[in-house]
Amino acid sequence: MFRPAPCALALACLLAASPALAGASASAPNPAPPSVGSDAEASNNFSFVRYRADYAVRPDAGNVQTETYEILLKTKAAVEQFSQVRLSYSEKMEALDVVSAYTLTADGQRRDVPADRIYTQESYSSAAAAMYADRKVRVIVFPNLAPGTRLVYQVRRTQQTPYFPGYFGLWETLNVFTQYDDAEVTLSAPASLPMYVDSRGVQGSDTPTVKNGQAQWRWRYQRRDPMQAQNWAAAVWEFGPNIMASTFRDWAQVGHAYQVKASEAAQVTLQIQALADEVTAGISDRKAQADALYRWVAQNIRYVAVYLGNGGLEPNSAQSILDNHYGDCKDHVVILEALLAAKGIASSPVLIGAGGGPTLPKIPVLGRFNHAITYVPEFDLYLDSTSAWARFGQLPDGDLGAPVLRTRDASLARTPANDPQRNATAMDVRFTFDAQGNLRGETVPQLSDNAEIGMRAQFAQLNAQNRARAEESIMAASGFDGRGQLQLQGVPVDLTHPFGYRMAFQAEDYVDFSVAGGMAVPDPPGGESVRGLYATASAPANETPFYCNASLREETYRLQFPGSVPIIAIPQSQHFSNAAGDYRVDWAREGQEVIVHHRLQQNAVRGADALCQPQDYPAFRALYREVRRGFRGQVLYGRLPGAAG
Repeated sequence: MFRPAPCALALACLLAASPALAGASASAPNPAPPSVGSDAEASNNFSFVRYRADYAVRPDAGNVQTETYEILLKTKAAVEQFSQVRLSYSEKMEALDVVSAYTLTADGQRRDVPADRIYTQESYSSAAAAMYADRKVRVIVFPNLAPGTRLVYQVRRTQQTPYFPGYFGLWETLNVFTQYDDAEVTLSAPASLPMYVDSRGVQGSDTPTVKNGQAQWRWRYQRRDPMQAQNWAAAVWEFGPNIMASTFRDWAQVGHAYQVKASEAAQVTLQIQALADEVTAGISDRKAQADALYRWVAQNIRYVAVYLGNGGLEPNSAQSILDNHYGDCKDHVVILEALLAAKGIASSPVLIGAGGGPTLPKIPVLGRFNHAITYVPEFDLYLDSTSAWARFGQLPDGDLGAPVLRTRDASLARTPANDPQRNATAMDVRFTFDAQGNLRGETVPQLSDNAEIGMRAQFAQLNAQNRARAEESIMAASGFDGRGQLQLQGVPVDLTHPFGYRMAFQAEDYVDFSVAGGMAVPDPPGGESVRGLYATASAPANETPFYCNASLREETYRLQFPGSVPIIAIPQSQHFSNAAGDYRVDWAREGQEVIVHHRLQQNAVRGADALCQPQDYPAFRALYREVRRGFRGQVLYGRLPGAAG
């Protein structure tokens, strides 16, 4: 995913994807794309010789899904990837049976997987919190794999209980970066059952054939030459072959269905009321009360990854969450809703497509919403208490600019855009050189909301030992032979005040002033510079849509030279502007100090709610090339041969 100013923080309720799946299915739809690296490996390492997904839907929307895979392993990397196939399922809501599993060697020999090599494990979340999670993992261990082997297996999923009464959803995404020799998806359902269908990039009709009261659909797909890996790519479902079907007519119906159980779970008990009163004691301002309650949930309810969309969508009761002090994203929303309600502050659960781009499918498939957060209409604020590092009103990067469904009134909306208001960063760096070429300096980042959340999480893990190692690593990454000292500004776990840091550093023998030379602005220890952006746009073209948020990055460098070293020349200032954004670098000199200011403003070319398209890529590449050129400028210093004085 293309994010020019990344700040890594894992989202709480993102769905897990199985590497063996050809596409996202109804049981565990996964709209988030594989990484570009995974796509590249998939296109070269293995292919789907045959893929079948057959859905048979009952009148109550329960269904049986039969998946058949025949996968050709081309490389040793594929052998490692598919030595174990792990299939996740909800023990409460569905049954999973491995109908058959075997390998076909290159010379045609069939070897069945022994019965004891097909077994069931607890999922990580179930083992950690068996009271809440019901996830199981069915594992198939394939023996004697080698390049040229085909592994074949068939799985039958029987969904005994629909996620919501009357709800069935199908979501198949066929990866354009993978070879498919023969893929087919079928769907059958009672003709009397409403079914809304949309497909793209496959052979077949969205209009069913009806026979003996059964409606039937069939789609075929083939791709012998997979697309090459791209530098930037949106989620594959955004542009690749897709099949979607749902018994729900619109997103509002999803919201109403979720709210039925969610509202029951958020009941205010005597203990919830007492806790709300205790946490807000002495606080009369309603927004400050909401802040205090949000911080209590974020820092006292341990997050346990019970995935939204897997194992049921009914949150646990607010009282049970309080009793156990842990829960998943749905449970965080429930207990915060109850605590706010205890103080007369209304809120709504929000289903959000976190980290998955700005668009919604036309068909209301549940898997597009992979996380749950809170909306407080009184303050027009979204809150994500699964992040223990976000201050009141801040949202993690993946929550920004995302489509949401507010379930209380079943309305679609969008979280605040990931734009310069929340994604603007600045950095001030000072380098002071002495006559011997040693330097001392300081990096002072001005953190955006996104960066502050990530830095809190990272710095909270520091102790005396790993802090020293982190400082050494930072210095080494910047190419300095020296020492660095991190200085925290605030306490990572204190969400009542902003947080930041400084990085002081010293380096010996950085430059030789006894000879004339040129110096580019050094890499700032402890700071993230835009100077390396062009590496992300090294390919001459990009064939897929991609995400492009608006952002603003500013970097100011001050280089103080000793009085004994003449400054011969500094580069000229530069300015470049195109559709992708605006970049300028300004050079100035004040005595023995050289000041360099870089400013990169990036545009969401097609608006905050839309993807950038392949034809937009050259503009970003040109913009980043200018940034690279801007950082090549050098200060010329020293005495030239034959110069007087």
